[in-house]
Amino acid sequence: MKKYKIINWQKYHQNDLITLRDLAKDPIPILDQAILFAFGKDTAIYNFSIFSQLKHSIDFIARAGETFKYTETGSVGLLEDKQVIVLTSRGGIHKGQPSDLIIPYLTQFLSFIGINNIQFILTEGTALGEEYAQQSHAQAQKEIDLIINKEIMIK
Repeated sequence: MKKYKIINWQKYHQNDLITLRDLAKDPIPILDQAILFAFGKDTAIYNFSIFSQLKHSIDFIARAGETFKYTETGSVGLLEDKQVIVLTSRGGIHKGQPSDLIIPYLTQFLSFIGINNIQFILTEGTALGEEYAQQSHAQAQKEIDLIINKEIMIK
């Protein structure tokens, strides 16, 4: 799905910078004291049940004064002009279920840092057999195409 999204996005958005993060293949280094010292501040601790590399990235991104700030009325995100498209693949079907931890968690976190233009593209049921997985991939590709076409019309 990543390759399909990138290739099709770049057809119409040659000047866009795409940042691809595959946390399974290229994990971000664990935040140790040396890294925290380099940032010059402590990191917040979040303890929700998402996979460790995703949580680790969130800890790395959530920086007071950099991606959010504190005000008298509460925290304010500093990344308002950003768009995030999340591609996720799951063996089961979790969308809209209590077992869906990814969408609510990422929506909350991204909103916290000011990103409210968030789109999720799900490939679900990949462990339910080849036919189901292929249908799910085809649906995800349609959603990617819709996003790309929408972006073309906006520009």
